[in-house]
Amino acid sequence: MRSAWRTPQTRFAAEDSLTVPGFTVLGVLAVGAVIGLWAWRSFSDPAGYDFSQAYYSGEVAWSTGRPETWFSWTGTPLLAAAMAVTGRLWDEVSANRILTGVNIALVLSVIGVVVRRLRNTLSPLWLLIVAVGIASFGPILSTVWWKQFNIIVLFLALAGFEALRRDRFLLAGALIGFSVGLKPLVFLLPLVLLARRSTRLTGIWGVVFAVGLNIGAQGLYAIHAHAAAAFDPLSPARNFLKKSRPGSGYYLACGHSNFSSQALLCRTFGAKHWTLLTIVVWLALVCLAVWVVRALHGYDTASWECFAFTCVFSTMASSIDWSHYQVMLAPLIVLLVVRFSTVRTHALYWFGLLVAFVLASLTWSPYGAITDALQLHFRSTYQTNPHPLVANIAQYSQYILIVTATLWYRRHGRTVLDQSGSRRVGSQGDSLRPLEAPSQR
Repeated sequence: MRSAWRTPQTRFAAEDSLTVPGFTVLGVLAVGAVIGLWAWRSFSDPAGYDFSQAYYSGEVAWSTGRPETWFSWTGTPLLAAAMAVTGRLWDEVSANRILTGVNIALVLSVIGVVVRRLRNTLSPLWLLIVAVGIASFGPILSTVWWKQFNIIVLFLALAGFEALRRDRFLLAGALIGFSVGLKPLVFLLPLVLLARRSTRLTGIWGVVFAVGLNIGAQGLYAIHAHAAAAFDPLSPARNFLKKSRPGSGYYLACGHSNFSSQALLCRTFGAKHWTLLTIVVWLALVCLAVWVVRALHGYDTASWECFAFTCVFSTMASSIDWSHYQVMLAPLIVLLVVRFSTVRTHALYWFGLLVAFVLASLTWSPYGAITDALQLHFRSTYQTNPHPLVANIAQYSQYILIVTATLWYRRHGRTVLDQSGSRRVGSQGDSLRPLEAPSQR
């Protein structure tokens, strides 16, 4: 058996990674068992969780034109309109099961594509680790259990970025804009793409689609509700800012389940100076972003490095960052596994990556934490933050991951570029493979 330690001189051919019967069978069984368990948990729980809130908000939007009047709604008009149409087609239980099925199908699809694209890059053992790691990543489980849309949003963004790398700029902008418009988990991505001439057209289309789809959606349910006064493109932003502030009565800003930087400072210093704390957070994020940009010097905005780091920053910049939003860490985690295993990497970086992955997977919201499973206490109903200490520790995953990644790229980023050579987006060959070497311009 070959060693799983990878260097540029010990690459595995395609037949090594896909035709080893033991690893193939073991991988299919392991991934199937993991996904089967958390899928069963979701299908067997009759509670609608976040999907029910979105479903009722769609009903409110359809009848009044004002989904923000629903007490918990902080979403976009596009999502409200989508849920309004969903309510016309299916009852809540059926729609809930359909969403769970879609989430499962997308997770399986992503695992399949990642394994296929990496078959020439990683050893069979590493392919198995990546596949099982994605399937068992805590935020993915929580997203499915909460009946959330995060996986759909991330999938759309991934598909859009892949289209960008194939020079399909309009399609890329449409998919990215649809992702941001549905739920702005990657709201910084179109803005980052505007920074370079080579990706600016996609960034523009992304902004146009995100804004246009939401304005159109708001107009649709306002017209149906015969409430012209409800058409206000700025009302979703005002609603989000209102409900995400301390003292609003919605308990979003400083709760232990909110992993945002603002929430961390709010829990530490109190909520009296929320505006000041927000400014401090944004200044810190700007400094962190400058550090990351310097570490990624030479990387194009169409590189997967740009996409992965932007996903992390998008959630960190929001005042609401639930534990299941940490699903946006997944692209950077997978990318680092690929980079670490193809460039000789010190064990300290591997340790940082492992810690980030474990911390992000500690919370199994809404059923408790992974510590419950280790103690064979499998919760079957919603638990209101049963492990505050676990939640407090888990929130640091994003910071550990971003620091580990930036330090590694400061040291090895040039090595990756030198190995890849000079490539253009859309050129033939490896540059089209999503987790291979980045393009340069």
